[in-house]
Amino acid sequence: MPKIKKVYKTKFTVIDNAVIEDTKLSWKAKGLFTYLWSRPDNWNFYVSEVAKHAKGSRDQVMTGLEELETAGYLLRSRKRDKNGRLTSENEWLLSQEPNTAWIAEIAEKKHKKASKPKVKKKKAFIKVVYNFKLPKSENPTLEKPMLENPTLLNTNQTKYLLDKILSLSLSKPLPKIRTVDKSTAID
Repeated sequence: MPKIKKVYKTKFTVIDNAVIEDTKLSWKAKGLFTYLWSRPDNWNFYVSEVAKHAKGSRDQVMTGLEELETAGYLLRSRKRDKNGRLTSENEWLLSQEPNTAWIAEIAEKKHKKASKPKVKKKKAFIKVVYNFKLPKSENPTLEKPMLENPTLLNTNQTKYLLDKILSLSLSKPLPKIRTVDKSTAID
């Protein structure tokens, strides 16, 4: 069996073996962690810049970061100003061992994000304000299933038409109200 002999030069990085021996992490995540750990503190991090330093795309770097985050090695947070608005400054904390508090925090964020209902504002606005009925879905109801082939729904009902209906209804001027002069009115 071959033995590994290490040859050191002037630049090297010391990493805890916990990261390297973690079987939950892919080699992509381990390599990304090693690269991030070798950078100095307060280093400005750009995903596109990291993607240029190795084979792979920006998306692969993002999935590697997400993997490190779910494993508890990375915690990403965005800073807010005194008014509570998000700033362009981000804070990333990198740990050599999985941090259970970070894992719980990330799981809670994902749970909150998944539990938020997604509302389609434009369609809801059209339904409420203009009493416009959208076509029913192709899928039959479970109570009374249709046994024959359903008829083709109108294919012109697209986002373009919904936008056009909305813009036309908002651009029309309000109807003028005629005033009646009392002196010329007939009793």
